[in-house]
Amino acid sequence: MTTRSIDAVDHEALERAIAIKLRQGGAEALQIRHMLKSDGWEETGKSAAYGCQVRALQLRPWQTPPQWVEVDDVDAVGDEQRGVSAAAKLLRQLFARGLSRHEPDPLNALAAAEAAEASG
Repeated sequence: MTTRSIDAVDHEALERAIAIKLRQGGAEALQIRHMLKSDGWEETGKSAAYGCQVRALQLRPWQTPPQWVEVDDVDAVGDEQRGVSAAAKLLRQLFARGLSRHEPDPLNALAAAEAAEASG
């Protein structure tokens, strides 16, 4: 993943991811609190967003979330099970709607954006 400065859309998505993990309580919340102290806000937010995307998209451990790819990434031959192309397609859809690569629940965020666009 390319390092980039955090814009307002990414910042908001990372904040929501942290809040989701904190609301889960238990070990998830403890880990986030520890990471906020040791790793800083941005890294903690990215880790929280990763966990949220894995859960929301029901990714297998070897699959790639949209947060980890670029829009033009494709699966390496023989390594299609990682789902890089699918993640890149989802990232393109997120960006087309003005959403963040760190969106905690990408599919629901896209649905909400499309519904808002249709009604507005």
